[in-house]
Amino acid sequence: MCAAKYVLVLCAFLCLRDSVHGDISQLNVLEENVITIDSVLDESGEWENIRIEMDPSFSPNDTSIEVKRRLTESDGKKKVVITLALKGSFNGFSKIPLRFHEKGGRNVVVTDGGMTAKRIREFDDEQNGGVLTNRALGSDEMFQVRIDRLIEAYSTSIGIGVTHHNLRTIDYIGWMQCGVKMLYNNQFYENDLATKVDYGPNLKTLKVGDLLGVMKKGNGDLHFFVNGKDLGVAASGINYPVHGVLDLYGNTVKATLVP
Repeated sequence: MCAAKYVLVLCAFLCLRDSVHGDISQLNVLEENVITIDSVLDESGEWENIRIEMDPSFSPNDTSIEVKRRLTESDGKKKVVITLALKGSFNGFSKIPLRFHEKGGRNVVVTDGGMTAKRIREFDDEQNGGVLTNRALGSDEMFQVRIDRLIEAYSTSIGIGVTHHNLRTIDYIGWMQCGVKMLYNNQFYENDLATKVDYGPNLKTLKVGDLLGVMKKGNGDLHFFVNGKDLGVAASGINYPVHGVLDLYGNTVKATLVP
């Protein structure tokens, strides 16, 4: 009997087809997920699945995963060919509620069922207060937080933005070096470089109860919001999945996600 375990990456796509010609008119990557498969090959040559798990970053209605394998031999080497089919009703995606992920930087703790993030040491280690959302943001979906607590110790502000990193690839040590687009003070940063200045009000002036948000539009434009006011396009061409990012930096030490 042969045992096998696979950890595969699945990209799920939503294809909108032309109703007349049947052509694909739009292709959107919804989310990248990990599928873990534990299987055994029995004495009759049939595969038996012991466990199939998918990281539930999204949950399409009535979804199932069909796994097919073929054992082939070429040049004296045996190969396993695996085919995965994600099946279900894709008329609408029932995404899990947007929350903070339970694991963030070393100086942040997430409470209230993923709704609130708090810096553990308020007056120390403010550079390690970053946390991602628990899943990628949908198109035109707002990631918005309310400032709950401020201190008076620093000259810098809270940060908010998006990243193409996911929960498996993010490294909170030096995480601003690559793949992050963030708003601090009144400057927009891409990969740790300020590409826009005087972009909206200075976030240092925000008070407890104020709202701060970010949204990736369906056309790939990135917008930031302060108390519901759209600050305009900060970046374009973001046609790939992104997670929301909150950085409890500077004087902001606690914030709550506002749906």
